[in-house]
Amino acid sequence: INNAINMYKANLKHNHVVRDHIEKGNHEAFETDMEFSEDELIDLIQKLPNSLRLLFNLSAIEGYSNGEISEMLGQTPNSVKSNLYKAKKILRDELNRMKTERDEKYR
Repeated sequence: INNAINMYKANLKHNHVVRDHIEKGNHEAFETDMEFSEDELIDLIQKLPNSLRLLFNLSAIEGYSNGEISEMLGQTPNSVKSNLYKAKKILRDELNRMKTERDEKYR
């Protein structure tokens, strides 16, 4: 998950260019080494329960530390850490499920 997020952040400008390119009717196939698309990752994040999604976004996307999130939300640092673990586990499990389904589909 962290690798996917880091890749997303690093390619954010490129992703907008690709999306603009596609929206303008240029539908050529784009080669990528990402196993999951940006849209798939965003959809999975959006499906997290609201409280977990907020923590995940603040940490993984916005780059706040657990201590900063703790202060912002009035939660203990251990609570933030525990809930971030839960959010990442949900995402990891769902990504593994999707990968398994794809692997079985193309056997």
